[in-house]
Amino acid sequence: ESWMAKYILETTPITYNLAQQFHLFVGPSGSGKTSTLIKLASDMILNQRKRVAIISTDSAKVGATEQMKIFAQILNVPFLAIRSQSDWAHVIPHLPHLDHLLVDFAGLNLRNHEEVGYMKRMLPLEYKSIRTHLVLSSSSKDTDLLDCAKRYEEYGFDDVIFTGLDEASQHGNIYNFIRKIKTEIFAFGIGTKVPEDFEFATAERLVDLLLKITQNKKQEAQT
Repeated sequence: ESWMAKYILETTPITYNLAQQFHLFVGPSGSGKTSTLIKLASDMILNQRKRVAIISTDSAKVGATEQMKIFAQILNVPFLAIRSQSDWAHVIPHLPHLDHLLVDFAGLNLRNHEEVGYMKRMLPLEYKSIRTHLVLSSSSKDTDLLDCAKRYEEYGFDDVIFTGLDEASQHGNIYNFIRKIKTEIFAFGIGTKVPEDFEFATAERLVDLLLKITQNKKQEAQT
């Protein structure tokens, strides 16, 4: 176990890069994009004192826009709904004072070029820098995670966020994913609480998940 822990620590690609102006959240339906975006926005505002706007391009999911609008009101930050690429031209000139714009994209399968084209058409026309986060559920099977990543590679993403850590009993699929897909882990979603159930990824945390160190210690203490 010591050798395994050392190897995982040395070979796990982790990123903690928040410098970009735009943070785009993409991924399949039900992966937790919207809640993850809200958690990151909360962390940026409350812990890092950043000026943030929340933007939705998702007109397909029922209630998604309303959910984000409510949280934006709670956080006291601007909320905008984008329905076409031309909308960006009206939005961007009014947001130069903001540090970050967090953009929620519709959950798509990307099984055809039309859906890929839609996502590319919804990108902002002007921007300083963009970082795209692929959001995946840790309770998904290895094959489903890899298949999804390969479909999103055509669109492009910079890192991955794994959600639902509390719902999965095993987390080996996370390590299998990063061994086969050339990307970095950005963060983990642990539960449904905002913003508590969100943490930036570390190699140490992944070791703990894989070897169940904390879980085993709790069981030993109970016995």
